[in-house]
Amino acid sequence: MLLRQLFLFGIVGTIGFIVDAGILYLSKSFLGIYWGRGLSFVCAVFATWILNRNITFKANHKLSLFKEFAFYLWCMLFGGAANLITYYLLIHYFGLVAENPIIGVAIGSVVGMAINFLSSKFLVFK
Repeated sequence: MLLRQLFLFGIVGTIGFIVDAGILYLSKSFLGIYWGRGLSFVCAVFATWILNRNITFKANHKLSLFKEFAFYLWCMLFGGAANLITYYLLIHYFGLVAENPIIGVAIGSVVGMAINFLSSKFLVFK
């Protein structure tokens, strides 16, 4: 069960990345890269919430849709922050990562995904 959920969470995360990047590139010409990124993040969180809610964590949902989404968005902010903090710390303290930032992106993504998975499984969709 846990491995299946992790696998599905990873697939949903990949779809979320595609939504995120797609919305950013569609909106950056009129919103800019910062506001466009804000819009794309919210759209990606919304897409992953719907998919995780209905596919990854099929559960008895006790909150209203609005409250559940708001809580999910809040929890995803922590994983996103952990991702960015991990990336910046690795870039700052390790020359190898500064020279190859993809390493920092990968490690940050794993840290963020772990936090997002745990918060989804044990807080949002318990």
